[in-house]
Amino acid sequence: MSEARRIWDRCLPAVRTVGRLGVRYINRLDLPLPVRDFKDFLRTVPEISPDMPQELSGMFMRVQLPVEANETQLFLTETMIQPDRPEVVSIVLDIDVSSVTNSRSANKDMWQRFEQFRTIKNEVFEACITDRMRELIR
Repeated sequence: MSEARRIWDRCLPAVRTVGRLGVRYINRLDLPLPVRDFKDFLRTVPEISPDMPQELSGMFMRVQLPVEANETQLFLTETMIQPDRPEVVSIVLDIDVSSVTNSRSANKDMWQRFEQFRTIKNEVFEACITDRMRELIR
């Protein structure tokens, strides 16, 4: 966060209005093949009708959820990407936490909001993964 503050302080003279505050964390999760059910690793996954084929060759899911009485928005995106090893399937778990603002200058509370967003991001990440996934990323 100190690097962000340093850059912000350098850019501040050129800033007229801050319209959005947010943090975004993009995580790559490598799941070992064969993956029989994504729910073994992820608690938030797209659900496919049992009347359809269950094998995925690609996936993109994006949801928007209100946080903190609609003041903050969570954008959660999951997608499959090309793995860098043949024995895994790679999933991107993209967590974007933000709020709209109409500040005309740097707000002292801005850095506190970023810390709150970071806490929300951590809670969302933990809510999205299973214990089996936790074992893989340790």
